[in-house]
Amino acid sequence: MPDDESLRPLLAGVHRLVEIPLWENRYLNYLLHRIAPEFVTVPDSKWSFHYQWRRATRQIAIPDVIYSRSFPSSSALMALKLKKALKVPWIMHLSDPWADSPLRRDSPRVRAKNQKLERACFENADVVCLTSQKTIDFYSRKYPGVRYELFPNVYDPEDRTDRFEVPRNRKLRIVHTGALASIRSPETFLQALHGLPFEIQDQLEVIFCGFADRGIVGLFEKYRCKCFTFRGVLTANEVLELQRSADVLLLIDFVAKGELGMFFLSKILDYMLARKYILALTGRQSECENVIQGRFGDCFEHDDIKGVQAKILDLIELHKQDPGLFVRDFIDNRYDAALCAGRLTDLFREFSAGK
Repeated sequence: MPDDESLRPLLAGVHRLVEIPLWENRYLNYLLHRIAPEFVTVPDSKWSFHYQWRRATRQIAIPDVIYSRSFPSSSALMALKLKKALKVPWIMHLSDPWADSPLRRDSPRVRAKNQKLERACFENADVVCLTSQKTIDFYSRKYPGVRYELFPNVYDPEDRTDRFEVPRNRKLRIVHTGALASIRSPETFLQALHGLPFEIQDQLEVIFCGFADRGIVGLFEKYRCKCFTFRGVLTANEVLELQRSADVLLLIDFVAKGELGMFFLSKILDYMLARKYILALTGRQSECENVIQGRFGDCFEHDDIKGVQAKILDLIELHKQDPGLFVRDFIDNRYDAALCAGRLTDLFREFSAGK
């Protein structure tokens, strides 16, 4: 994976950095998908990481505690092997569901193997940290008796600002920032937009930016209309400025129904800091709906074209009255990185107290 030099300052104070080379590139992944798909799906394409656990043990002293972050799931498997070899407590952080993820398209054989690996990790970890209460509820039913802790995605406190100017856009500006693919498709919103009368479209400015796969680019072409713009990939600063210029921020969740709608999108935090009304496409009773509805904006199911159209009409009328009505002053402190880092430090101390 490419090295992000901007992260290097965060390593200040780290006593030992062990870098494990991955046997991976796009051509190898493509070949394995064709001839031996289990290599890149059990658990993922970073499979060569956990197979090199002995390389890690030769370069580190026995620690007080092991902390792993996934995804990729290969990170959890590396920690599982280190836990068994070094006999020390292990805190496992899992950002999204693993074997039961609705984003996976595994064969029954691959699914069974991932279920087995997931169970081994949950049964051997001393604490499992998850990003949403819905995820904790799901795994508590699946693996009772495990200790779970809620550690959501977070925002950096320095990104909060009291300086805020209400944009004075002539038209209602709706902005979506971030990657889109078949598993997170804007088609419902584009259908709603395309179906509006031309005189209504004249009162709108809709902007998408970020990576879009070939299928999504095809949708942009299919539902092309004069109020819509796709700007492609922008820099972080350009994205921030675009969010601040918006009246409404559009969020598109993964398609997952029922108890599997447990994804906590970090995009919510970006939008929360932008202090704008959020229009979200998500599942009923999903984690995104639990966080957004009634506090930061409104949520609609992925197939609710009429509902989205009606809401756009309402938002246009609000914009005519006062653009300041879209401002959301509330920022939930539960997602403050400093607060969560303090809780995590306490967890480390709890398990290393006997050392």
